[in-house]
Amino acid sequence: MNAKYPVLHPQVAMQSVDGLAVIVLADSGEVIVVNEIGSRIVELIDGKRSAEEVAVTIESEFTVTAEEARSDLEAFMQMLAEAGALRFDSR
Repeated sequence: MNAKYPVLHPQVAMQSVDGLAVIVLADSGEVIVVNEIGSRIVELIDGKRSAEEVAVTIESEFTVTAEEARSDLEAFMQMLAEAGALRFDSR
């Protein structure tokens, strides 16, 4: 996992409802619904935490192994990036 700092695109809005997150991409009007873990990840990708820090937090808060947390996070961030909802800031 790289040392980049993931952050939601400024045109993205998110609302959590009953453990699910609804992510709206204002530019395209696309809506993405994610589960509880995806919702927590979206809350954590604030540009202040590295991807590694997000993975460690997910591992500590949910019943997943370190490997699962990292591989699932990578896949999730890739999906968000392809949708135009995520970017990476370097420090």
